[in-house]
Amino acid sequence: MPLIRKDVSAAENILAFSEMIFMRGEGIDLMVPAEHKPDWDDRPSRVRLYRDRQRIPLAGPATLNRRFQATQGTDNEPSMATLAIMLYLMSSPLSRKLDITWNADIPQVGYLAQEYGRGAASGGGLYPAQLYVVAGSGEQPGEGVYHYSSAQHALVPVRFGAWTEQLAHAVAEQGEEGVFPYYVIISVDFWTNCFKYHNFGYHVCSQDAGVMLGALELACDALGIAQRSFLAFDDATVNQAVGADGRSESAFVVVGLGNARTAAPALADHAGDDQCPPSPARAWNRSRSVKIPPDLIDVHQLTMMGPDQVASCVAALTQPAKAPKSSATQPVLDSRVRAGLPSILLARRSAWGSLNGGAAVDKEDLLALLDFVWQHAVSGANSVREPIPPGSLGLCVRVNAVGDLGRGAYHWDGQERCLVPMPSEDLKTWQSTYSMGNYNIDEVGCILFVTGNLPSLVEQYGSRGYRILNAYVGRIAQFAYVAAAALKLDCGAVLGVRAKLVKRVMQLGENENVCIGFYVSKPQDPQHLFDFSLVPDVPAWKRA
Repeated sequence: MPLIRKDVSAAENILAFSEMIFMRGEGIDLMVPAEHKPDWDDRPSRVRLYRDRQRIPLAGPATLNRRFQATQGTDNEPSMATLAIMLYLMSSPLSRKLDITWNADIPQVGYLAQEYGRGAASGGGLYPAQLYVVAGSGEQPGEGVYHYSSAQHALVPVRFGAWTEQLAHAVAEQGEEGVFPYYVIISVDFWTNCFKYHNFGYHVCSQDAGVMLGALELACDALGIAQRSFLAFDDATVNQAVGADGRSESAFVVVGLGNARTAAPALADHAGDDQCPPSPARAWNRSRSVKIPPDLIDVHQLTMMGPDQVASCVAALTQPAKAPKSSATQPVLDSRVRAGLPSILLARRSAWGSLNGGAAVDKEDLLALLDFVWQHAVSGANSVREPIPPGSLGLCVRVNAVGDLGRGAYHWDGQERCLVPMPSEDLKTWQSTYSMGNYNIDEVGCILFVTGNLPSLVEQYGSRGYRILNAYVGRIAQFAYVAAAALKLDCGAVLGVRAKLVKRVMQLGENENVCIGFYVSKPQDPQHLFDFSLVPDVPAWKRA
């Protein structure tokens, strides 16, 4: 049965799709066919490669930390030097590792098929997000659109020519946001994910785009690069710029880097003739058979916007970029993360099988983690143009062993920056709130649930609200991982939460649902078969 009904609105279809997602944890899967089995032998490549294009190499990982420390500061304009650091921290491999895995639904990992640790997380470790750099007039490496090759740490020319002004109009029809010297476009290659997750992959991909945005924000913050991100834009124009067809690949985030210049001139003033720009480069595909589910494409089409929708959205919702708060009110982790970001990202990992129930998490550490996440994702120096409606995101915590906090449920008060007790049922075992077997939930110090009110976002943004909510959730995931690594805590993010059960147990509101869960505990020493750093001058993270 198709997931999309033709007799109801896009907003109603998106809400129905999300309800199917929340029901998956209860064993009711209406979106992934029972006969679907990932073909691991024909899986897509872990990295995108362009075989017929020359590459522009960037300053490499051997001196990453030295260059990071020399570049740190405020009011840095984006340049090839800072872009090289930012892109590597976001997406390139920081370590080569081989470890025990508790996932029974993937092939066994052999010595020659090791995994790579990266600065950003990804659902299932699949990394479908693609990064493009769009350089404006007078900027290096020349006016044009470039794909960032994370495997080769290089920029691959996709197309040359002026595109920054088109992007300025794509995010604001009248160009009132101005023209940035550089743009970064975060797109999603659907096949990279949905070969495994099928239709559910759309949900994972939309959060992965948010994770990558969170990684960009932290890197820019540490490097002192101004940035402004846009989640509502004219999809067709942005996709045309990077050569995405909107079906197998599509843009999810547009980020302006540096200080915006004067408002973009009307496109008619500089469009020139009507000749179609040259076709962009084509990426190599490892898979012999690419079968993106039609329902996934249909769901994505529902969330796309045109110029008129963007104009209405911008007129009603544009908010000025928030200035960073004074140092007196910034989260206690901020200076630590800024100064040690490469080391912290090298230490970041998913805590498969290592959660430790024998030692309580320090209360101060939990509060620092929650404050860091909330201030960066929702309030404080949030550079996302599209705001979340008040009360549409929440952080709830189930405490098992945290300092002197009593066992039970709490919610995070972002304004008062404290935990507040909330009513909840007492379960005999919290393992029942997770639908998989790769984490021992009753061994965790605490469980963090991110809750979202999708109907309020759909009311404000239409069906695009689904993507906007998931972008915020993805950002929270990245901020939580980084905060945990900075605090030397073990952390694991999961989408297999039994959302409906947790909704009942935590007594959430009618329109609230659990979007993602995090398990946090004191660390145990990981039992790696090997863990080899690919960034030799980045020191191991030592908590102050």
